[in-house]
Amino acid sequence: MIVLMYHALAGQTNRGDACPNRYDVDESAFERHVQIVHNSGMQVVRFGMLDSIEHGKDGCVRLVTCFTFDDGHRSFLRAAGVLAGKGLAGTFFLVRDHCEERAEYLDHKEIGELVSMGMEVGTHGCSHRPLSRLADGDLYRELRDGKRWLEDIVSAKVDTMSVPGGFCGQRVVRAAREVGYRLIGTSLERVCRAPVRGIVVPRVCMRRMFTDKVFMKILNEDRMWLLGRRVRQGVLAVTKGLTGRGSGLRP
Repeated sequence: MIVLMYHALAGQTNRGDACPNRYDVDESAFERHVQIVHNSGMQVVRFGMLDSIEHGKDGCVRLVTCFTFDDGHRSFLRAAGVLAGKGLAGTFFLVRDHCEERAEYLDHKEIGELVSMGMEVGTHGCSHRPLSRLADGDLYRELRDGKRWLEDIVSAKVDTMSVPGGFCGQRVVRAAREVGYRLIGTSLERVCRAPVRGIVVPRVCMRRMFTDKVFMKILNEDRMWLLGRRVRQGVLAVTKGLTGRGSGLRP
């Protein structure tokens, strides 16, 4: 099973930059992704369902994928519309401070619109700071306050999250469990076991330069392509470590 991760759609509007960045997938490309998945007959599930996927009568898990979206960019309303148009749903992880303070991110009303369209919402921290680098007090506040903020908006329990920048670790996992999170999305680009056992869920980050051919490799769980991504992550982790930034990509 592959869990897909998007950050924004680039179309008539984007983040306000002259050129969309590498994580801003063209809206037309996203529409093709959804159409490809829809045509494939794959089962599309919300992130919160990943630990309860049922096996078929033969004991095998059917082909499953999951659309997730990090940060809360306003273009996600268009993404939700594309999914809803095919009778599908996704999960949107929202940064509290972005949504409260930045015009290009979803406001309270728009978050409600996502939910009314059948989408699932989860948290992505309060300030988008790397959780694994925070002192315990700040870590717990990021996890707890983001959860309370979103629960107040949607008037429902929120128990899923994704870690900003992929910065995770056992301390973050323990704190998330204590605060009440059930599943955590990371940036580990690998195949996800179905149903998920444990709390950490690897996801594959979609990028602007990925062609439809690459998207098909991702959906088909191409081992060589995914291995290449993992090797690249390892190189980046070493590079960031040497510069003192650290990667935070390992659970």
